[in-house]
Amino acid sequence: MGTPLVSLAVAIPPETLAGLENSMGGAQGFGMMPAMESLQDITVMAFLIDKLGQDLKVEARLGFLNADSATEMGDTLDGLLKLASAFSQDESVRSLLKKLEIVVDGSTMTASFQAPLAEIEEVTQTMGQNFGGQY
Repeated sequence: MGTPLVSLAVAIPPETLAGLENSMGGAQGFGMMPAMESLQDITVMAFLIDKLGQDLKVEARLGFLNADSATEMGDTLDGLLKLASAFSQDESVRSLLKKLEIVVDGSTMTASFQAPLAEIEEVTQTMGQNFGGQY
């Protein structure tokens, strides 16, 4: 660990997310994306933003009730990353997206990202120019 900028861990009691399906349009809302039902199975969330020398590291770890939910969420996020990369017209954005890694180990899904701050700044400036400063 370098210089932690943000570190957060939250335990989520099962009853907290039990009604989530009703708040998202019932079964129809949940059918839009396969991993939506997995959201109800999250038991622990941990989030870290760390500065390692000239790099920025971001890690999000989700603990689920079971391995199936973790796999479903990991597969969905991996698919979304591939879509974002395929539709991006900017090589520097695609390069950053390739640095985001999704790993599922049993009932835990981890999304991690590490890149030089200069590269992140360059991409955000480019995005600002491409979208008129709004993103």
